[in-house]
Amino acid sequence: QPFYFYLPHLLQKFAPWSLLSIALAIAFWRKRKTSPTRLEPATLWLVCWSIGGLLVMSVIPSKRVDRIFPVIPPLCLLLGAQVAAAWQKEDLRARLRRWLPLTFIFACVFTGGYAAWKIGMSERQNAGALVRFSRAVRRDAENGRWRYEVVGGPEEGMLLYLRRDHFLAPKKAVRQWREGQLDAVVVRNNPGEPWPALLPGAKLERVSEKSAVVPQYSLFLRAPAQNHPRQPGLSR
Repeated sequence: QPFYFYLPHLLQKFAPWSLLSIALAIAFWRKRKTSPTRLEPATLWLVCWSIGGLLVMSVIPSKRVDRIFPVIPPLCLLLGAQVAAAWQKEDLRARLRRWLPLTFIFACVFTGGYAAWKIGMSERQNAGALVRFSRAVRRDAENGRWRYEVVGGPEEGMLLYLRRDHFLAPKKAVRQWREGQLDAVVVRNNPGEPWPALLPGAKLERVSEKSAVVPQYSLFLRAPAQNHPRQPGLSR
C-alpha cells in the first residue's frame, strides 16, 4: 500500500470533524500575524501524538484501515483544544456559532447514513457467515469435548471467533491429527489443499455459508471409532 494510504481513510472516518479541524487550523494560520495564538504544551503534545501516530503507521508496509483507529482519540482531544482556542477570539467565535451546529447536523446525517449503508451491505453480502459458523463450532466442540484447532489463513478474526490464541500451520495440523492430538480441525476451503486425504479418518462435519466478502471454512471431525480417549482433567 502507498505511504499516504491512511490519510484519505482518516479524513473520511473522522468526517465531518476532520474538515472542521482543518478549517480551524487554516483560520489560525491566516491570523498568525494579526492575532497570533499561543500553542499550549498540551496542544503541542496532541499534535505530535496525532501526526506521529499517523507517520509511524504509514511507514509500516502492511496496512489495514482499522490500524489507524488509535489516532482518532488524540484527534478528538486536539479538536476540542482548537475549538476552545477559537472561542477566545471574537471573530472566530462568530464563525463557530455557525459551524458547530452545521457540523453536528452533518455528523448525525453522515454517520447515521454510513452506518445504515454498512449494515445493509453486510446483510446483503452475508458478512457474518464466519461468525455464525464459528459459534456453531464452539457449541459442538463444547458439547463433544473436542480438542480442536484452526489452520492459519488471512482472516485474523477466526482466532477471536473460535476462541483460539494461535493458528496452526498446515503441516503441524496434519502431524497433530495423525498423532491423535486433535479431534477436529477448522480449515479454509482451498482446492489446493486436499484435506480429506491429509487427515486420515476425517469426515466433513460442517461448512460455513457462502459470502461475498469472506471465504468459506470447513470443520473436519475425526470419525467416532477413531476418537482417542482423553486423560481425565486434560480436556480443553
